Amino acid sequence: MPDVDEYYRPPRAPAEGRSGTDEAAIRDAVERAQPAAIATRLAALLLDGVVGAAIGGGVGFLKVTALAAAGHAIPKPTLSPTLLLTLLGPMLYHAIAESVGGATIGKAVCGIQVRTEDMRKCSFGAALGRNAAVSIDLFFCGLVALSAMTKSPMHQRVGDKLAHTVVIKSHSVPPLASMNVANGIAFGLGAWVLEAVIREVLSLL
Repeated sequence: MPDVDEYYRPPRAPAEGRSGTDEAAIRDAVERAQPAAIATRLAALLLDGVVGAAIGGGVGFLKVTALAAAGHAIPKPTLSPTLLLTLLGPMLYHAIAESVGGATIGKAVCGIQVRTEDMRKCSFGAALGRNAAVSIDLFFCGLVALSAMTKSPMHQRVGDKLAHTVVIKSHSVPPLASMNVANGIAFGLGAWVLEAVIREVLSLL
């Protein structure tokens, strides 16, 4: 007999009696959803990494420019407690973008999105949980995530299994009226930029 993924829960149909355009789309999505390819998910992750580098580099450049204009010495990079905040920005970016619109910039460009296992909109808590678990997935240079996804029928990594989420091809399912990709990306980017600015300011104290 083939191995059964003990963590994966097959999508369930929405409860009867609910109305609205989202419910019809969800029922359709349960039947049509296709998992995102592992290579596509990696490409999306790399694109979001480029976004992060642009944010960090841009905010850092503005700090150096402002200090130079004010005639202050530019501090040398040092290890400080504020470096821990570098983990907060990308986590908030992913959690907000995925819970509001289902996709970060990388995922939107690659045509994939995050949903719950029953094809509903991902909650903020679930999105935060799946991204917090990246620390587990990255063990052994990402082999933990790769192993989990290759054994899962919906290519779920450990974070997805814990949060009961899936990453699917956007074109394989009808859109949900409650999801707004542009707003999710805008709010997520805003949170990441704000975190970067606060971190740079704290580093000067």
